[in-house]
Amino acid sequence: MKIAVKIILPFVFIFVAGFGVGSSITSPEHAIIYIDESTETYLSPSCVSKSKTQFMAQMTIKDVRNLTLSINKECVNRGGFVQNGRSFSGKLLESLGFIPKLKERWNNDGSWNW
Repeated sequence: MKIAVKIILPFVFIFVAGFGVGSSITSPEHAIIYIDESTETYLSPSCVSKSKTQFMAQMTIKDVRNLTLSINKECVNRGGFVQNGRSFSGKLLESLGFIPKLKERWNNDGSWNW
């Protein structure tokens, strides 16, 4: 019995501690972003008001990397280009089918789920 506890206890500890180890998902290269020509920066849709989007150019992140535009720092600080992912233990539970797959912020066509 003592041997079983000595074997199982470290796994339980690692599993519980794994909930404290988070992850993040960065926006994919096909994600559509907006260009602010006045500041020469690009922003995620969450950082742009709907009324301004009709006057802003759209590109993918991949295409914008070939230009001299900078990422909008304020948008980055607000989490515009990342999504909180599952913890280490959450990923394990997801891969074993105990919890559903985390829905990503981005669709295959480059649009965003906001």
